Amino acid sequence: MRAAEFRPPSLMPKQALIDTLDLGSFSPPAPKKFKRAREPEVPSSDSDDSDDNSEVQSPPPKKFKYDQSPEEMLLKIKDARRNKWKINEKGSVPDLLSKAGRFLLRKHGPFFESYDSLWVGLHMWGEDSADLLRISKTLESLNDYSPAYLQSCADTFTDLVTTVPDFKILIPYLQARASRTLILSAFLDAHARASRSDDISSLKKNVHYYINPIRLPSGDIVPTFISDGNDKSNRSWKDASLARLLVPRKERDKFDNDPYLYMRRVREGFIPITGYNYPSFMYDDSVPYRKSAMDVGLCRGYFSCSHLLKCFRNIFTGPWTANAKPGTGGKKGIAKKNSMRCVTPQNIAYIAVITRFAINS
Repeated sequence: MRAAEFRPPSLMPKQALIDTLDLGSFSPPAPKKFKRAREPEVPSSDSDDSDDNSEVQSPPPKKFKYDQSPEEMLLKIKDARRNKWKINEKGSVPDLLSKAGRFLLRKHGPFFESYDSLWVGLHMWGEDSADLLRISKTLESLNDYSPAYLQSCADTFTDLVTTVPDFKILIPYLQARASRTLILSAFLDAHARASRSDDISSLKKNVHYYINPIRLPSGDIVPTFISDGNDKSNRSWKDASLARLLVPRKERDKFDNDPYLYMRRVREGFIPITGYNYPSFMYDDSVPYRKSAMDVGLCRGYFSCSHLLKCFRNIFTGPWTANAKPGTGGKKGIAKKNSMRCVTPQNIAYIAVITRFAINS
C-alpha cells in the first residue's frame, strides 16, 4: 500500500465529519438472511450400489452466522450512530467489534486513542514490525509520534485483530479510504466511553465501602465517608477521609496537622490542587516520601494494595467479589469474559483514574 493512497481526513470535529463522509460508490445492499446454511450435496441417482457402499459420507456443511460484505459492515456501523451505536445483529462482525471496543480502555489504559491505533495498524498491516520506524518517517501524519507510541499502537491493532479475527475482512476496505477509518474509530470510542461510564457509575455507588477509618499522627481518628448514593456534592474536599486520599503526598503532613482548615483553604482556592501531583492513595505509607524521588512507593500504598485492589475487583471481577475471598463463585466478570490472565500497568492506570474521579466531587 502506497502512502499516497491513504491520507488523514480534514481536521474538523469528528462527530460532525462522520455525517458528511462517503463510504465510496457501491449499490445499496440487498436484505440478507442470517444463519444461512449451505444445502448438502445429494449423490447422483445413476451411481452404482457398489459405489454407494464405498463412499464416505462428508461432514455436515459449516453454517454461516452472517453474510455481509465489507461495504455492508461499515454501512451498518455508520448507521448505528442513529441508534446510539448499537448493533442489533448478534454475532456479526460489527457486534463483535462493539464488544471489543468496550474493553479497549480497560485493557489499554485511560489514554487510549483508537484512531491512532487504527491509523498505524493499517499502515503496518502485512509489513515487518522492524520496518515500523522506517514507514513512519515516510508518512507526514506519523512524524510526531515516538517509536514507543507507534509500537504501542501497532500492538493494540494486532490485539484487535486477534480478538475479532474476521476484522481482517475490513482491513483492505479501510485502507482504501481514510474516512472509513474515522467512522470505525468513532464507533469503537463510543463503546469504550460507554463502558467507562458504567465503571464509574459502579464505583460511585460502592467506593465508600472500601475506605476504613484513618488515624492521624496526633491520635485523632478520621471517620469513614458515609454513602450519599449518586450525589457527589459532599465528596472530595468536603469529607476528611476522602480528602486525605486525594491530597498530594508532599502536602499530606500539612493536611494531618489540621485537616478541616486545609480542606477549607482548598475549597476557597488558596491551595491549588493540580494533576501534576500524585494523590496520597497511590503511595505506600510505610516508605518515607522524598520529593527528589516521587516514584518511590508509588502504586504500593495501603489504598493501592487494599482499597484500589477492591476497586479493581469491583470492575473486572464484579462488585460481589470486592470484599470476598479470592475464588468466590458468581457470574462471569469482565476479566473472565475477555480471557484476562494478568494485571498490566494499563489496567492499574485505568482503575486509578476512574477511582479518583469516583471519590472526587
